Amino acid sequence: MKAFDAFQFFGQFTFNRFFKQDKANRFNDQYKAVVAPQGRDGGSSRYRFDAFWGSRPYDMGVVSRDIDGNLVAPTCVTLSESGASLRYLQLDNGSVDVRLYPARTDTDRADSVQFIRLGLYKNPRMLLNSTILRKHWDAMYTVMENTSILGSPSLVSQAKMFWLLHGKVYYKDGSLRAPRDLVYLKKVLNYVSTIVFCAMTLKVVL
Repeated sequence: MKAFDAFQFFGQFTFNRFFKQDKANRFNDQYKAVVAPQGRDGGSSRYRFDAFWGSRPYDMGVVSRDIDGNLVAPTCVTLSESGASLRYLQLDNGSVDVRLYPARTDTDRADSVQFIRLGLYKNPRMLLNSTILRKHWDAMYTVMENTSILGSPSLVSQAKMFWLLHGKVYYKDGSLRAPRDLVYLKKVLNYVSTIVFCAMTLKVVL
């Protein structure tokens, strides 16, 4: 059996266990928790695996434009929110791209971050490891806390979210983007630490 085929079974068992944790119930009560081997579109692709919180209605709104942006008669619609989701996508070269999608509402801006890349695994066998999947789950939970309407993230959760947004490759405006903000932050921290070290050295000398 190929490694990614084995992951379909292993991932289903592991993520079903994750979703049953007590901390997940705060979201499970409002969003349906779904583990979808071979993809969320009816299990039609052996090259995909999805784990996600589904959609829920949260408000009513008025739409006055159609999908092409043309003015139409105002219509009352139900606004919905989709929960955070993980996608494992096997590429043509056999590598597996792990993508984390934030929770989104019908009114979110089109230019917001579409997904964060948690990793690109050249060897799919690495995913047959519950510790690695636990890290993906923790990242998914963090993103759910910080991007869903019902999130209420703690300061620790917000710090984890900062790392995900600034320390990982992400997809926005049609292209993958490098985590440049983290590189800049490291330069600033290095600069500050150098200044502090020099100041302490001068104090000792004096």
